Amino acid sequence: MIIFGLRSGNIKQVENSLADCAYCGTRQSVQLHFYIRYFHIFWIPFIPLYKTGVSQCNHCMQALNQKQMPPHLRSVYAASLKKAKTPIGYYSLLIIMALVFAAAIFTVFIGKNG
Repeated sequence: MIIFGLRSGNIKQVENSLADCAYCGTRQSVQLHFYIRYFHIFWIPFIPLYKTGVSQCNHCMQALNQKQMPPHLRSVYAASLKKAKTPIGYYSLLIIMALVFAAAIFTVFIGKNG
């Protein structure tokens, strides 16, 4: 039974199609999808590691990573990647651990003064 590991989750999809597909030639059919890779313990997100993304044509479904994208699409990708924020839920286990630690310190402090 594996209780820790790496997973990825979808964080953002850019709805507006800004580019033509270089493979099938369909006009304005390419969309950007962004994902976050994170470390989890008991399937609860613990530490977000990095964000990445792909461009995908809605017609032929060809997906390209950043290195494979045409230059004009790379600039849009870079700008959109900066705007893609990591949701707070991916820090949930860190937040829980911080609250438990704060409660332990508060309990020790109250016990010494009480």
